[in-house]
Amino acid sequence: MAWRSLVTGALDVVVTRPEPDHAALLTAVERRGCRPIHCPAFRLDSADPDRVRRDFLSGSGFDRLIVTSPMAARILLEAVSAARLAGTALLAPGEGTAGVLQAAGLHVDVPVSGATSEDLLRLPGLESVGGLAIAIAGAPGGRALLGQQLGARGARITRLNVYRRVAR
Repeated sequence: MAWRSLVTGALDVVVTRPEPDHAALLTAVERRGCRPIHCPAFRLDSADPDRVRRDFLSGSGFDRLIVTSPMAARILLEAVSAARLAGTALLAPGEGTAGVLQAAGLHVDVPVSGATSEDLLRLPGLESVGGLAIAIAGAPGGRALLGQQLGARGARITRLNVYRRVAR
């Protein structure tokens, strides 16, 4: 949502992205000469790291791990460790998520263009997945498309709910 300030004439832009991933967007809005107004619609609560670790290890041997957001990447690195994640083929929808994992020294496959579930599904590592165990790390209530499509391709899907969205 955007409107012009009656006082300054600058374009005001309401940013609803929650902490901690809002800062870069606020900066980008400012760089374009606009005034950002941070008004998150929800907050992100991390799952208990011990539960995340148990859930990951109980499904140990995942062939692929799709990490759906920077928040999910940070939680996995804290709970599981980069060394444990290194043994699994990692995929991410965009550069932000990939960047968190790459900063920990991990290799991540990312779509060349786009950052949606549809773009992820076009990655070579997700084309022929019959019989593979694939985990999707994120929050409950997100889009179901990845799990549905990969399941239809014959993969065994496990959801790793590593955080949740809480309305403000």
